[in-house]
Parts: sequence; structure tokens; C-alpha cells
Amino acid sequence: MDVYLGTLTRMVTDDSRNSKSEDTPVDGDSVSQLLKDMTTVRFKEWYQNREFRQNIRDGKPYFNGPSSVPPSERHSPSKLLQCHRKIYYGQENAPEEQDDAEGILWTGRRIEEDVVLPFLQDVISTDQTFVRNSMWIDFDVEIQGNEVRIKGVTDPVLVDEESEPLLPTEIKTTSSIEYKDSPDRRHRAQLHAYMAGLSVEQDRNPTEGVLIYISRDTFEMKVFHVEFDTKFWNETVLSWANTHTEYRLSDNLPPAQPEADWECEYCSYRERCGKGDTPYADMSPKAFVRLC
Repeated sequence: MDVYLGTLTRMVTDDSRNSKSEDTPVDGDSVSQLLKDMTTVRFKEWYQNREFRQNIRDGKPYFNGPSSVPPSERHSPSKLLQCHRKIYYGQENAPEEQDDAEGILWTGRRIEEDVVLPFLQDVISTDQTFVRNSMWIDFDVEIQGNEVRIKGVTDPVLVDEESEPLLPTEIKTTSSIEYKDSPDRRHRAQLHAYMAGLSVEQDRNPTEGVLIYISRDTFEMKVFHVEFDTKFWNETVLSWANTHTEYRLSDNLPPAQPEADWECEYCSYRERCGKGDTPYADMSPKAFVRLC
């Protein structure tokens, strides 16, 4: 009873305080303090602290520190066919020169989970087909005397009643799909890794997938049907993975060879690499680069 009365007293007191605050005009000093606190720095501090605490609550405290350096033979599907040097810097934990595009990444996750996934579940799946949010892949492939390992997680996968994969998807958000007439080569490589990995991990052997592009601005969608291309997989994707493994094993700085020149402009390592406005060039991942 005492506890209840104490709680009730606090509730009444709080209500009285709230009621009083509604009737009391806010003075200029209070407004000035509110405006003073509403800054870019305060927001960044709040956001970083929230992410730090959320990682602990999710049981993922390792996200609060630097990433572990992956083994030389291991590759992520999302990194395939990208600039060797960019991926090398990232794997070796070179300090990034600019913040990640958190807003774009967050928007992409929300569109996938709140728009595309419900579309697949409500419209595309049938009484015999279902949608899994994702499936893990982790498999080894031997190529030119080396063994490469590809490990990652898929986007939604259409599956049968036994939860065996029928049709893996890869979902990409973009600013515009007006001129998107064919799937990007890197995205095809990622989808091929899913198909190859699911064939190893599961009883069924999926040889078809879909790349889904959706505009962040208009929610317009384009879908490209992709069939597994053995030549592309062996001669392009696995060849890239093998070459990158050799760069890592030899501890040699890979060449800077992005598929498009504009990629250097948005790269997190452009100054270290030599594509920026500083006199640095071809720096190692651990070399100190002064940016100011």
C-alpha cells in the first residue's frame, strides 16, 4: 500500500508540475538554451551514444570497436568486383576520411523491410511459395591453386514449403531508376554469389535470381531477371576474388582500378590513395595521413 501511495503521490506531483509548466510562459533564457543545445555536434554525440548502447543491448558490442581483419581468402558478396585498393584499405582498417552514408544505408534498410519485403510477401508469394528475410552463405571455392571463401547473408529469398531456396533477390535503392536499363556488374556478381552459395548450403540448386532496383525518391521499381552465368562466375567473379586474395597474401598494395572515375570522388580513402587534393599517394593502410 505504501508503495502504491508513493507512486500515486509522484503521479499527482508530476501532473501538477506538468499542468503548471503549461500555464507558465517560457522566458527568453529558456529558449536560448534550447537553441544552444540544438546543434550538429550535440546531435552527432547523441546518435553515436545511442548506437553504442544499442549494440550492447543487441549483444553486438564488437560493433563499437574496430572491425577484425578478415582472413586473406575470405570475401563478402557485397564487395565483389569493387576497386581492389578500396576494399584492401577497408579490410585492413585504414582510417576513413569521411563519414559513412548512414542516411542512405538506413533508408535502404527501411525500404527493403517496410516496402519490398511486404510486396514480395503479399503479392508475389503463393500458397506453395514463401519469403525468407535472408539466408546465410558460407562456402569455399578452389581457383588457380588458391582457395577463396565467400561468406555473407542474402537479401529476401523466395522459398518452397521446405524453406529451400527458389529465387534469391538482391535489393538496391538508388536516387533514380530512369536510365537503369541493365543490372550493374557488381550487383550481378553479388547475386551470383548468393546462387552459388545457396547451391552449396541447401539441397536445391537455384540458377535464377532477381535484381530489384527501387527509387528512394519515387518508390518506382525495376526488376531484372538474372540467370547464373558460369563463365561470368568463373572468369570474372572468382578471378577477381583470387586476385584480391593474392594481394592480401603478398601484403602488396593493390592497384586503384575502380570501374568508374566518379567512384574515386566518393571513396573514403581518396587522399590516402592519391586521388584527392593532398600530396599523398599510394599510402599503406597504416600510414599516417594528415588531412588538416
